[in-house]
Amino acid sequence: MGALTIVVNNRGVVGDLRYAEVSATFSSSYATGGDTGLTAAALGWDSVLVGIVTSLDDGFTFAYNVATGVLQAFRIGLAADAGVAGANDTIMATASVLGISGTGVAFQQALAEVTSTNDLSTTPGAVRLFLLGR
Repeated sequence: MGALTIVVNNRGVVGDLRYAEVSATFSSSYATGGDTGLTAAALGWDSVLVGIVTSLDDGFTFAYNVATGVLQAFRIGLAADAGVAGANDTIMATASVLGISGTGVAFQQALAEVTSTNDLSTTPGAVRLFLLGR
């Protein structure tokens, strides 16, 4: 797996919880399953209880696993067996809007994880997260 570059933008303590607002940048060779490094130990904590991704960028969405410290990247995509868009299916794209309509199987797929070895270090850029822990 690739390694995340972590920058802690803000941190503090509320009651018995610690918080951190973090920017995480993916490696130049994304690994299937996600990039690693956003762990409790990296923050000087005993545990991460909650991790909330607070940014979306360039059509990507992200998932953070508090148990493993792995950040995954997903994008709208078609699985290999998604089928072919039919005559009633439409993709409309402008500079600021992506619209999808139709009933074909091509538009009934879950988000696809970004494939291995993609360079995500500049696009999508730094992903912002808010973490709570101890």
